[in-house]
Amino acid sequence: MKGPNKFPVEALLFVVFAAVIWFVSTVVNTNISRQYNVELVAVGGALDPLFLIDSTKTTTVEIEASGLDALMLSKYKGAALEFNAADWMHSGVHGAFLLPRDIQGIVLENVGNSYTIRPSKNDTLWFQAEPYVEKLVPVHLSHLERIQLPLGWRWIHRPTLRPDSVLLRGPEHLISEWDDIEIDAPEIQMGAALSLKVDLPTMDKLIEISNLRLTLEAEADQWTDHRLLVQTVIDQEVFDVELWVSGPKNLMGEDPDALVQFHWNTIGEDHVLDVSSKSDMVHILDFQPRLKIPMHP
Repeated sequence: MKGPNKFPVEALLFVVFAAVIWFVSTVVNTNISRQYNVELVAVGGALDPLFLIDSTKTTTVEIEASGLDALMLSKYKGAALEFNAADWMHSGVHGAFLLPRDIQGIVLENVGNSYTIRPSKNDTLWFQAEPYVEKLVPVHLSHLERIQLPLGWRWIHRPTLRPDSVLLRGPEHLISEWDDIEIDAPEIQMGAALSLKVDLPTMDKLIEISNLRLTLEAEADQWTDHRLLVQTVIDQEVFDVELWVSGPKNLMGEDPDALVQFHWNTIGEDHVLDVSSKSDMVHILDFQPRLKIPMHP
């Protein structure tokens, strides 16, 4: 008695092989064209001299593919396709725009050159934009009372910021909000000199700033009264003069000739002595004697 008939292995392989051949030949000869809406998304909003307000536009394109690519075609339906704004976009009076050839290039850049792309409308695609501007904005230091001087000290150089202005660059509607910038002074006890880094206030991330940190500088000293003994000469005659001055302690140790200067003024028939300071920081309180020398005939 014979056993059940078995399907020959060779026959099974033949069927599989024939199916593969049919599938490959069918796919290779497949050619599909579809119209899809796609989103074009501009990356990098700055397009000198414009800034994109609306970076996304929807447009219709016809995508044609063959072979295995045709089987993947549906994945591009409603796809968001990114592109570099500076590489593809143009700027005009009414905003930024893409020409049909640009749309074709952007889609090909995303899907690959094995596809055929045809924009369904031969129209220019406009994006809303505004001027991209720059502005030099002054920076001010507020609440100076927070920087405290020791008792008996005065400012030699009051607190200032370096630089005292910053360059802002960005969309016009953001830059127009800044006419000046205020930085609060830190609460510190002042010494002889101060050099401190301070940060600008937080701004919109779309604004470019020339300096994110500034330097706060100041100088102070203890104010003292000082007695000086100096000599002055007129008509080959030497006179001793005693002066009382007020100013920074560090200056008081300098040569008196570097701090004050004598003037002999002619008033009527006399030479009259006067004294002035060579420094804005040094003040003449008094001097003696107040010489008045008759002029020689």
